[in-house]
Amino acid sequence: MGYIPKILIVDDSSLNIEQVESALDGIEEVELMSNTNGKEALEMVLAHHFAVAILDVQMPEMNGFELAERLRNIEQTRHLPIIFLSAVYSTVDYIFQGYESGAVDYLIKPFNPIILRNKIQVFVDLDRQKTELEISNKKLKNEIVEREQSEEKRAQLETQLRHSQKMKALGTLTGGIAHDFNNILFSILGFSEMLSDYRQETEAEGYLQNIVKSAKRAQNVVKQLLTFANSKSYSFVPVKLVNTIQQSLEMVRISLPANIEIHQNFSSQPSLVMAKEPEIYQTIVNICLNAKEAMEEFGGRLEVSLDTVELEGIKPIVPNLGLSPHLRLRIRDTGRGMSPETQERIFDPFFTTKGLGGTEKGVSKEGTGLGLYMVYNIMRNHQGAITVESEIGKGTTFDLYFPIFDGELPEANEKTADTAPSQKLGTSKKCHFLVAEDEPILLKMYGKMIERQGFTATLCQNGKEAFEIFCDNPDQFNLILTDQEMPKMTGIQLSQEILKIRPDIPIFLATGYSSLVAEENYKSFGIRAFFMKPVDMNGLLEKVQAMGRF
Repeated sequence: MGYIPKILIVDDSSLNIEQVESALDGIEEVELMSNTNGKEALEMVLAHHFAVAILDVQMPEMNGFELAERLRNIEQTRHLPIIFLSAVYSTVDYIFQGYESGAVDYLIKPFNPIILRNKIQVFVDLDRQKTELEISNKKLKNEIVEREQSEEKRAQLETQLRHSQKMKALGTLTGGIAHDFNNILFSILGFSEMLSDYRQETEAEGYLQNIVKSAKRAQNVVKQLLTFANSKSYSFVPVKLVNTIQQSLEMVRISLPANIEIHQNFSSQPSLVMAKEPEIYQTIVNICLNAKEAMEEFGGRLEVSLDTVELEGIKPIVPNLGLSPHLRLRIRDTGRGMSPETQERIFDPFFTTKGLGGTEKGVSKEGTGLGLYMVYNIMRNHQGAITVESEIGKGTTFDLYFPIFDGELPEANEKTADTAPSQKLGTSKKCHFLVAEDEPILLKMYGKMIERQGFTATLCQNGKEAFEIFCDNPDQFNLILTDQEMPKMTGIQLSQEILKIRPDIPIFLATGYSSLVAEENYKSFGIRAFFMKPVDMNGLLEKVQAMGRF
């Protein structure tokens, strides 16, 4: 049997514990543990590894707030996700106190069992994936020690470790949760947009704008994670390096402790470089995470700058580069630094200082020794170079040199994903949408948005239902809008069946994440338009109008 995540329930009422256990009954392969005493619960957390803890506030000997603060101050338990569940302590002040003590969520009793179960399921899945990934990493590291260092085997291990380290940097397998997270963001943005029709010049308008800004920021984070986690092969394309750096730092910022500050200085013009953008993400994140490890004990400053340099004066330091201007990305930390001996070997394969403070053995229980070796090869493949300067106690500086590309950025890459409030689009005839979406709140939102444009919408909660309704009267519909990941019949399966009956009907497909269909291949399935969630409803409706048949 594989790893079984544990869930801790702490409440002074046995009846409340039974209600929570009943709500979590649908989560498979988990072990539920409970206690009615805060102090005893602390001892349980120290003795076991839990995926998530559900805490009441009012408990004997130690209340929930005190317990959460104690857990945050213990290295072993500081990353344990905590969800408060309380009926008595339900005011805004108590909710803020719960978040300040370290909780990830605060629910009020009586609670919705489905909402609680779905929230807990996310943390259980993350814990299971993280544990399985750690086990896989440990086996992989042992295999490295045992195998012969032949070039062929080394290349295989590098590929496996590259994937493994990438997943470790993200903290979890992002693709599995991206779909649900994008659905949440889509509903926030969509209903906020509809609410904007009723807003007035009041304080509430500012709150609404903050909701939209936060949701869009979260949307950008998801896009960055998916770009970073995507394992398919990318081609070299013109890239605005300053944009890639800023997006990478948004990802890095999530993992930095509060005692590390980021300072940015981009004096260079937004010049282009030919690059594989996911590899540049990986390079920047890798170096920044190394800087984090060098500073996390005492804190410090991470300085990231970009400027244009002439290599003539510094050519001996960066051999094998032309003399034309280059973009120089400088990443400097104020951490513990490295000795000259370590600097000479830092780009060697399988050399690591993690866990040993820079000893000459270069073997570690925590690091693989391939991170900076891969960074070195990525820069070499980009016709660039990387240098390092460091001094014990004074920090480390990495300089990355990229040849400037003289061409132009393709027009498609200039587009932004910003979503402005939609305005009604004029059409000569009513358009009847058939909508298939398994998330009830998104289905309702689609219906409201479509009706706001004066169109008609028939709403279906899964692909099978949509296909049955379509078959009853295929000619009544002008357009199909379908989600991809649905029970009983996916969006692609629904599309294939509908196109057999009406090959002329336009089909729009939306998805939060899918390993089957993407923006590069959707047309091969007969799909007319493809949208990543959160869907830009302006863009969707403009495509409807541009078809010119309604």
